[in-house]
Amino acid sequence: MIEDTWTCHICGLPYCSGFGNNPEPFGEYEQRCCDDCNEKVVIPIRILSMSEKAESRAKAKSFYDLIMKRIEKRLQKEEGK
Repeated sequence: MIEDTWTCHICGLPYCSGFGNNPEPFGEYEQRCCDDCNEKVVIPIRILSMSEKAESRAKAKSFYDLIMKRIEKRLQKEEGK
């Protein structure tokens, strides 16, 4: 049995099991993220973003910006190889 290999859009690690998760807002629906990134990054940012409290939304924006910078840095490094 041949399994498809995919790479987590957030952490960049390769996986060969499961289907992955929707990484939005950190990527497009067609991209995938691993269960760890989904649990520790994607779901918390989605919950914070839905908050009615401005403080929670500000934290979500800061967290989002930090993760996006890390993703961009990793992608640039991969392009330079």
